[in-house]
Amino acid sequence: MKNILLIGFPGCGKSTIGKKLAAKFNFQHIDLDDAFEAKYRIGIPAFFSKYGENAFRTCEREVLMETLNLDNVIISSGGGTPCFNNNMDMMKQKALVIYVSMSDKMLFSRLINAKRIRPLVAKRSPEELLEYIEQTMAIRRPFYEQAHLTINGESPNIEHFTQIILNFHPQISDEYALNNAN
Repeated sequence: MKNILLIGFPGCGKSTIGKKLAAKFNFQHIDLDDAFEAKYRIGIPAFFSKYGENAFRTCEREVLMETLNLDNVIISSGGGTPCFNNNMDMMKQKALVIYVSMSDKMLFSRLINAKRIRPLVAKRSPEELLEYIEQTMAIRRPFYEQAHLTINGESPNIEHFTQIILNFHPQISDEYALNNAN
């Protein structure tokens, strides 16, 4: 297993951290939501509206499986991906799974102040958004906590994360050493 998969709630920084780690390790970065939209040629909110969550989760699993069959990729998953269709078991078999952890209040602050308005935020008052985060995290946290590693996304330090990964995963460490020897 030479892939790294980042999981966590929307807004925790999976894509930003994933891009930085991919540059560090000389891996390709794949945002699972972007891969989904490219494959099905439809935005996720539109897909949800048109086909429903069950169809989305089935198609999302297909994209996840295809992505996990690649080598040397860092994948930023959707927030709910680990919580459906036994995806977490498959993820852990095929990749080093890292939970990007963040407090509910910090997630709220990130989402409410984001430059890009997410569908998750657009239709909720601040009070409703905080309640949604707290309720959804109560359900998702047990899935997220099954990850191989947990990193704190509130003050990301890519050098520190790189060392944690290298210490934890010898195969990635060997690949990293080879890439940086040249």
